[in-house]
Amino acid sequence: LSELQILDLSNNKGLWGPIPSKIGTLKNLVNLVLVRCNFSGPIPESVGSLQKLTSLFLNSNSFTGSIPHSIGSLRNLVWLDLSDNQLDGPIPVSNKTAPGLDVLLNAQHFHLGQNKLSGEIPLGLFSSKMSLVHVILNNNQLNGSIPDTLGLVQTLEVIRLDGNSLSDPVPENLKTLPSVTELYLSNNNLSGQIPDLTGMNLLTYVDLSNNSFDRSGVPQWFTTLPNLTTLRMDTTGLEGPIPAELFNLPQIQTVVLRNNKLNGTVNMGTSFSSDLRLIDLQNNSIDEFHLGQYSYKVLLDDNPFCREPEAAGICKTVQAPLFPNFTAQQYCAPLSCFLDLVGSDCTRPYLGSLIFRSFNFSDLENLFYYDFLMDTLQPLLAHLKVPVDKVCLISSMINMYSYLVLNIAFFPPGGAFFNRTGISTIGHVLNNHDFISPYGPYYFTDLAYPSFPGKSKNTG
Repeated sequence: LSELQILDLSNNKGLWGPIPSKIGTLKNLVNLVLVRCNFSGPIPESVGSLQKLTSLFLNSNSFTGSIPHSIGSLRNLVWLDLSDNQLDGPIPVSNKTAPGLDVLLNAQHFHLGQNKLSGEIPLGLFSSKMSLVHVILNNNQLNGSIPDTLGLVQTLEVIRLDGNSLSDPVPENLKTLPSVTELYLSNNNLSGQIPDLTGMNLLTYVDLSNNSFDRSGVPQWFTTLPNLTTLRMDTTGLEGPIPAELFNLPQIQTVVLRNNKLNGTVNMGTSFSSDLRLIDLQNNSIDEFHLGQYSYKVLLDDNPFCREPEAAGICKTVQAPLFPNFTAQQYCAPLSCFLDLVGSDCTRPYLGSLIFRSFNFSDLENLFYYDFLMDTLQPLLAHLKVPVDKVCLISSMINMYSYLVLNIAFFPPGGAFFNRTGISTIGHVLNNHDFISPYGPYYFTDLAYPSFPGKSKNTG
């Protein structure tokens, strides 16, 4: 195995226990992909010996302990994904005796979310020499300030620091990052003024909810970001009137401003974006709301306006779903065959989920996004000679981590079953491909395939 360049064992739940330290002897390894197995224990320091490695995917396992400093030795590394494990301790940066993640100047992806990482985000983690595109540190136990060195990484497109215990004001220089499209800072203890995002004209998705910002009027940048599709500012200390221009941003789909002190009159009239599908202003101090010609979902409970007789047709007790979802019945034939007995005469699709850690839209009922994905997937698989007859979407939802989950069915060509090679090839392709906007970084998980030819059951 000394000449092995790609090792992909993803979605094998039968693989468990620690990774052997001998993994470090595979000196020619370029891609190490161990997504969603049952590996546990510490990540071996010997991983740092894989000097040719460009992709390290260890996400969705049960690894424990700290992130090895030795990963900082992987100077060719482009993609580091350690998310969805039980890793703890600080994020390693260089010291006098060992390298850290700060010297990975070719890295484009730091995916470290859904762990138990603690302490401050090190000031030395970021520099202007870096090539980072995605910094995803969500749902850890990080505290302290957001380092202003983050604003030096001019290549950044996605920043996810949500679900931590970060405090203090947001660094002012974040607004100098020219390419950021998605910014998640929600569910922290950030304070001071609401950050000024003026000039971040590529922003599509902003979530600053549930922080401890100073009370303030609606920031001017609310109405000046031309590509904004989603604005979530739940519990952020907003007060005063809402500018009508917010609802007329050309691509706005979702506006969530609940649990603030907003007041005055909102008049939708006829001047609102044709893409706008949800306005959530619950628990504010809105005195009047005029729908005009707007006919999509409005949530206004717990506003003074809702006590008025004329509000009866508007202030309906309808809650936005906790986790928005969409069932795409028009895309897939019934999937009852998936669980049928082997002897039945029907095609058995391979089912899995594409889980996107970032995406730049929020209207799950807009079929454009699914058509785009299907039009991307089908030719990709055909080009790589992956044996698939049809790919279709079953359903979608946004989960508790604000990840977009797309449930997909792959149908086998010319027969009722996929063979083992077909299944493993699909998984390999999907765990080694990077989609383009409007979809961001993702990983692929599958369901156990129910049967192979000549077998009554198989766990995949």
